[in-house]
Amino acid sequence: SGDLAYPSKLSEDLSNQYAMWYPTVRRSLICLSKLYRCTNRSVFESLAQECLAACIDSLKTATLSIVEKSSLIDSQLFLIKHLLIIREQIAPFDVNFSVNEVSLDFTNLKIADSSLMTNKNRILSLSSNNALLEFLFQGAPQLTKKVLDSKKDVDINLKEA
Repeated sequence: SGDLAYPSKLSEDLSNQYAMWYPTVRRSLICLSKLYRCTNRSVFESLAQECLAACIDSLKTATLSIVEKSSLIDSQLFLIKHLLIIREQIAPFDVNFSVNEVSLDFTNLKIADSSLMTNKNRILSLSSNNALLEFLFQGAPQLTKKVLDSKKDVDINLKEA
C-alpha cells in the first residue's frame, strides 16, 4: 500500500515529481544535498557512501515487497526507476563517492585459540614448538582494505535489474 503500490502509483498526479520518489530515496537525496553544503569533502564522501548504500538496500527490500504484491516486472521497473533517479541526482555533487574502508579480520584468532587450548601442555615449552608463540603468530588479526564506491554500486545494481 502507499509507497509500494506499483503500478497504480504511476497513474497519480505527476505535478510533483518528488512525490513519486520512494521515501528513502527522497530523504537520502535531501539529506545529501544539505550535508554537501555544510561538511568538508572527506566527511561528506564517507556519509554519502553509507547513505547511498542504505538507500539501495531499502530499494531492494521494497522490490521484494512489490514482487509479492504485484509482479516481477513492476518490481524491476520500480528498482530501475529509482536507481536512475539516484544516479541523476548525485551526478552534480563534485565529490568522489568512493571510500577506503580498513578493518581488522579476527578469524585467525579463533583458529589460534582452539590450537592453544588443544596444546596446553606446550604453552611454556622452551622449544620452537611453543603453543603460546604459535598463538601469538597465528592469532594476529589481518588488516583488510576495501574500496566502497556508491556510484559503481548504483551502476552495478542497474545492470543487475
